[in-house]
Amino acid sequence: MTDAQLEGLTRAALEIVTHDRNSQYGEPEDSFAVIADLWTGYLTARQKLYEDGIMPPLTADDVARMLQLFKMARRMTSPVPKQDSIIDGIGYLLCEAKAYPA
Repeated sequence: MTDAQLEGLTRAALEIVTHDRNSQYGEPEDSFAVIADLWTGYLTARQKLYEDGIMPPLTADDVARMLQLFKMARRMTSPVPKQDSIIDGIGYLLCEAKAYPA
């Protein structure tokens, strides 16, 4: 990738982060704070499942669940309701569900 291409990517990312996403989802720091709270709660609850208190490495199911929480945080902090966050959340739930037998 050339320097000019990298500069183009950087400008595009900056535009999205400072304008488009903020109007759709609110300020990133607000969303990140809610994500941190939700993930902390999830990881705390997960750790309580193990008698020795030692939590094993995260699994693919954990990632699917935490991404569902990410989308939940997006819905909580978005100034305008966005259906794509609901659809993404359902998608992550379906990805998790694929691992369970019918």
